[in-house]
Amino acid sequence: MRIYFILYTICYAQTCPDCRGDGSDTSLLQVDSRTPPDAPGIIIWSYGRSATGSLKRSLISATGYRYCQNLGEPFADRAPNIQSLQRCMRKGQLLLMVKPQHLFQHGGALQRPQDFFQAAFQAGFRIVVGSFRENQLARDLSSFALMIRNARRQHPDSDYVIDSNSTTVKSHLHYPGIVRHYEELRANYSLGLEAAYNLGYTIVPFSFQDLIRDTCKGVRRTITALRSLKVSQSFKDCDAVATHISPPHANQTIESATNAEVASIVRAELLGTPYQWMLDLDATDWPPGTEPQKPVPTWHMHELISKEGNAFMHIPNTAGQGSL
Repeated sequence: MRIYFILYTICYAQTCPDCRGDGSDTSLLQVDSRTPPDAPGIIIWSYGRSATGSLKRSLISATGYRYCQNLGEPFADRAPNIQSLQRCMRKGQLLLMVKPQHLFQHGGALQRPQDFFQAAFQAGFRIVVGSFRENQLARDLSSFALMIRNARRQHPDSDYVIDSNSTTVKSHLHYPGIVRHYEELRANYSLGLEAAYNLGYTIVPFSFQDLIRDTCKGVRRTITALRSLKVSQSFKDCDAVATHISPPHANQTIESATNAEVASIVRAELLGTPYQWMLDLDATDWPPGTEPQKPVPTWHMHELISKEGNAFMHIPNTAGQGSL
């Protein structure tokens, strides 16, 4: 049987083991049986394929925190609500990952970042870990490759043909209109951090290269944020739990990740734009001497960000942008 990527969509949240809390996480979830009831909740605010899987698992190992609803991404397939957030806090399930699109893709009352982060603050969440992968093309291709791997695992006897006109391929790689979509993603991510900052959260900034270079440094920075909130809990030394075991795009090209036709479409949309550098899939940041036209608030930030602290967040102008 030959499967064309036309209307064949794999639900990432249902197949990614780091998202659904399968048995592979059980040993990590049992590091500490209880978390002190006065400990603040942590929200990881990030798009997927950004090394946050390694951070989440390493945080669990070091802190004893548990996933909200025992799921890495509990709102991947349902709308968030204040009751769910409060329930997680009551149960001591204090680690929550939310992708910006989770707020609006299933409707509900918390579709605006301001509403979501206010509800989470009322429930007891106080820390937001913000991570943005600057090479957005590399992130999209990683997500696309994950979809294909899952499809092949589910249908090992099938052939796969990547159709450049298919809805699934277009939705993963965001053409036509790649640049417009990239800027919308940046705006939506920034709107969430702006809301969290204004509400009084402590923000722990990361980049993709930070996390793949030294996951434990990221864990220690998050634990510093917990201690800044006078958490009395003791923490274990970090033992990184890696989910990236090799360079994510070594020797990979757009053609090898997709096909020549798709690659030509992507290249044509990015060439001659500020995002052209992303065609180098091994590049992780903007070229020296340049900066994003729409920088996200965590870009090149390495200190905790809070209204009470020494590092203040630069909030980009996102008026009229984004879809949240």
